[in-house]
Amino acid sequence: MIVFILLILVYLIPAFYDFTWTQSIQFSIVLSLFIFAIKITLVILTLIVNHTQIIPKKQQNTENTTITRKAQLSSNTPPEGIPQELWDLRNDIPYDGPITENIFSDLIDRGFEPNVVINFIKIVTESENQVSEADTSSENEKKDVLIICGHQFTLPFTRDSLDSLFGGNTSFFYVIIAFCVNFLMNVLCPMHMKTLPLPGKIWLCFVFGPALYSTLHPPEVDYYSTTTGDIYTGITRPASIACVVGILQFIQSNKLFPDLLKDSAIQENITEFIHWLYYFFVYGLYLFPLWTYLFIGHPITMLTWILEWASRYLFGHCGVTSCGNALILFIRSAILYAIITGILSANYSRLTLSLSCAIIVVILQIPTRICFKLSWRSLISVVFILCMGVVAYIGCYTGASTTFSTESVLYIFSMTFLGVFDILWPYGCAINRYIFFTTRFIPFTSNTVNFIRFLTPCFICPMVLGLTLSINPANFILTGFILIMCINKSFTEPHIFALALLIEKIFYEIELNLTDRTFGIFYSMMVLQKLVSVISVTDFWSRSRLPAVYQILDHFSGDTILEKITLYFVTLIIMSVPFADRSVTTIAFIWSFVTGAPYHIPSKFPYILLPFPPRPNSFWNQVLENRNIDIARNYLQHRTEHPIETPVYTSMTQSLVFSLYGLVRSGRLGIVSSNSFYLFLSEPLAAFVHIISIEPNSVLFQLRGLEYNDETICHLGEIAKLKDDISSYKDGVPNITSSCMYMITDWKTRATGVILWQYNVTKIKSSDAFISLTVDEMRFWSFLAFAVSAKPFIVENKLPPFELDGELDIDFQLAITVVEINVDDSMKKSLKWLEKNFMESIFTNDAIDRDKLFRVFHGHPEPIIQNAARNIVLYLSLCSMSLGPETDTTESCRAFISDTSLRYFVAPAQSTEFSEAFMQERKDLVAFEDKADGRFVLFFRLTEVVWDVLSVQKEFVRSYWASEAVEQIFFGEDNSERLSIQEDDHTMRNLIVQACDLPIGYPALVSPVMPSFSPPPNSTIS
Repeated sequence: MIVFILLILVYLIPAFYDFTWTQSIQFSIVLSLFIFAIKITLVILTLIVNHTQIIPKKQQNTENTTITRKAQLSSNTPPEGIPQELWDLRNDIPYDGPITENIFSDLIDRGFEPNVVINFIKIVTESENQVSEADTSSENEKKDVLIICGHQFTLPFTRDSLDSLFGGNTSFFYVIIAFCVNFLMNVLCPMHMKTLPLPGKIWLCFVFGPALYSTLHPPEVDYYSTTTGDIYTGITRPASIACVVGILQFIQSNKLFPDLLKDSAIQENITEFIHWLYYFFVYGLYLFPLWTYLFIGHPITMLTWILEWASRYLFGHCGVTSCGNALILFIRSAILYAIITGILSANYSRLTLSLSCAIIVVILQIPTRICFKLSWRSLISVVFILCMGVVAYIGCYTGASTTFSTESVLYIFSMTFLGVFDILWPYGCAINRYIFFTTRFIPFTSNTVNFIRFLTPCFICPMVLGLTLSINPANFILTGFILIMCINKSFTEPHIFALALLIEKIFYEIELNLTDRTFGIFYSMMVLQKLVSVISVTDFWSRSRLPAVYQILDHFSGDTILEKITLYFVTLIIMSVPFADRSVTTIAFIWSFVTGAPYHIPSKFPYILLPFPPRPNSFWNQVLENRNIDIARNYLQHRTEHPIETPVYTSMTQSLVFSLYGLVRSGRLGIVSSNSFYLFLSEPLAAFVHIISIEPNSVLFQLRGLEYNDETICHLGEIAKLKDDISSYKDGVPNITSSCMYMITDWKTRATGVILWQYNVTKIKSSDAFISLTVDEMRFWSFLAFAVSAKPFIVENKLPPFELDGELDIDFQLAITVVEINVDDSMKKSLKWLEKNFMESIFTNDAIDRDKLFRVFHGHPEPIIQNAARNIVLYLSLCSMSLGPETDTTESCRAFISDTSLRYFVAPAQSTEFSEAFMQERKDLVAFEDKADGRFVLFFRLTEVVWDVLSVQKEFVRSYWASEAVEQIFFGEDNSERLSIQEDDHTMRNLIVQACDLPIGYPALVSPVMPSFSPPPNSTIS
């Protein structure tokens, strides 16, 4: 509190004494270094505390002081059952906090078995408890001790005491960034205060002081937070203030629109605009605390959004996946722009224009994720890209060489080509709306059309640009932007480029009678890119009141066409009638209209919409792009929580990596823009696919798999509504019912029967798994599984060195005969010992005990018995489904054993072996797992899974995510019956909220952001 008040009082100095720039810099250095010194000291002290050990006070001055946790566990020989590699990590286990789930997942990710990890942590923590037994009466009787060269130094502080002073003492990088931001703010703010009246200066002291304090003590959460404990919230306020004050200083310097101000005809309007802009930021600075909670976001998120915005409107990019990806794309485009403008400024001609188009086409197809692994496929891709560059050169040169007499012919041909193949074809290949009905007019996709559509970016677009820029040559600076933007859009969102040409022709040339087509295309591209965002924002705003009147709307909802048409017009009236709620939501609407930011819906009450800070397409915070995209690691991190869903959704992600780009290019999903959301349904699976970014050579997406429908009752109603709509579709048949219903929903059925090759799971309750088999059959297959497991050990003479007298069981002898094992007398005693252990481990009263079988399946000291248990589960499950042979036919049993060993792999779903087999995708997988609703035998089969796809209005998804983050993270709302997670089949509210990142939502799997690269033109898309 003392430092907080001191920082406010310090700013009274520039409030009462006007600084020069030199004095302002000196003031900034002193104040910024003061904060830097405090913060860097705390970070260093925290680092020291992290290397200390806790020992009891009573042991500090005795010879037993060396009996610490490290000494207790100093033996390099691991306990029985613990691998040496795992034992070497014993000192990494925390001693002053709970054992978190991350510790388990990290160790499992390194390849250790879950049961081994549990035993390891138990041994380590028990050793720590033994160390602490000397004095456990009070936490105050323990001290943090730093051991240097065998000497102990007791620290007078702890990690908690440092955090209670000023939190967030974990990063040197944060301290450096905070110092730079504070320095910039402290330089600019005193200079701005010179222009204000004294009351305004004093008020700003209470704005600037707390902003500086936030860098010392970052808020645990903020209005925009999607997680807790993010230290970078500490630089939000000073960075925002520095930006606002910097803009004010720039405006005051009279350097805004200097050329335009020389024109007396528009000087008055420009001056008025600058005057309005200046006072907007001045009063905004006075209201900065309010801005912080409504308009200003996380600094890294805001930087990502700004870079994404600049890349979209300057270079035509379609979204970014992270701050790192945004920087890479922007820098690459800036370098490309510099190359193009350099070429054109040296010699603006048909040759240089054509060369520029070819260079752009080639460079834009270089992926941001560079793979250094050379192969014939990659070499073919390089040749294909170079060929596209050559075609682009020919196209541009053809357009630039066109005479005035053939100009209209080429222009009409280009517009017709783009309209047919980039608008009508994808629109007709998907289920889309045609005013009063919806249908799919083109019930097939064509590889020939897919190939022809590649001509848009590599021939048609360069030809149009060459034609336009040769007739209306523009300044080379503007030409560079037009070339990059148009070619980029023709690759990623060709419908935008096609519509831009149409708008330029109709409005600029015909309506406004403008002759400069170059400026017309540039303005049209800018307007259409903004229009995509505006339509989504306006649609959400216009329909925001519908959830509150669903009971009225459902009254008009029926099965007849007349009732559906009535529903359509009633909905239009409800959406259009002005009322008080429109006034309440106007500020949020204007803010979202300008910035594209999502809305905040307090408690999901639809009559109130509040502003929310802008967010990029990648809604959830990603600081840097994951350069090493590892689906396997992501799978390992989630397999413990969702052993059934995780493998299936991971396999679906792998399948989409190879097929999503083709689905988008084929038109199967309709006209696709970046930041689109699709819900894939295939009973009992449901997964959101978020297309975050579209690049010239790839589609970048993220999959959010939900819990199985039969696992989560709360969204069964929403799924049922979607299935009813999907079942009503037939290709080529108009559907009036669904078209009218879509007026009150945020979803639309887009495609049916989309096929993905992936793992799918079949669950069989353990109580039902072997129910059709007799006791004798179960016993036969069990001993046969035991013999199959023992065979490799017998052949290699690696049986355990234990013996037991007695004759082998008759069923075991029969099984040995079936699997063709030669057993001599020296092996029989070892086999008898194994047989006894096998019987005791699996059977109870000569019958299979499912509980014992489950335990042995997940681990047993003897690998023969463990493998036997796994084979038992496989054989009995297949035989109970009538997929096994008769037990009295030896040859068929041998063939069955051989076939199952080649086709199936059996292991616990959380084991390393299962993970490796799963990622290879060569065999069907079998597991035996516990779930909340029982114990199941799981069959993961590689098969064609048929999906139905629905498009979801992006603003509903983003606004529900934003609102849920505010309620749970900022306000701490954790009511299990809150409105936001109640069933709503009109907006899929429960499904959308479940797809949020943890801890806000509870998805079964959230994949990394994955690229789906361009397939060969002749690839087949279902």
